Amino acid sequence: MDIVAANSGSNKIAIFIGYGNFTFLNPMTYATGFRPMSISPGDFNNDTQLDIVIANYDSESVSIFLGYGNGSFATQETYSTGSNSYLYFVTVGDYNNDAIQDIVVGNQGTNNLGIFLGYGKGTFLSITLYPTGYGSCPFSIVVGDFNNDRKFRFCRSQ
Repeated sequence: MDIVAANSGSNKIAIFIGYGNFTFLNPMTYATGFRPMSISPGDFNNDTQLDIVIANYDSESVSIFLGYGNGSFATQETYSTGSNSYLYFVTVGDYNNDAIQDIVVGNQGTNNLGIFLGYGKGTFLSITLYPTGYGSCPFSIVVGDFNNDRKFRFCRSQ
């Protein structure tokens, strides 16, 4: 197993490639937006290689890193989450049942959830916002089929 760490003090992620015996290569680092807070894996361009998305708190954006399958990643692509969004959390799933991975963020500063629908080529539509209520400050998100209807629902903490 490998490990990816968000280093909010240096505005980088560190990727530790594992040998499978609880030892790791020295980390490879990649620049992110300001204050990366959360990481989620996915396959955003349907190439069967693991990609990652980072929630950047102070730059009010997500960073997408497309993976090459060897532990290295392409230069980040960024998508805005909106002014004063201050996102803490990001998660990945297929939220519109098109077999393409999408991204959900919790925007603490603007009291909403934001969804980026994926195109399946490593790119996404602009964010669509869903209010969570004044003062709710969504901090983390869990996605699941909570009522067994085969449709995803969101649960957020505040």
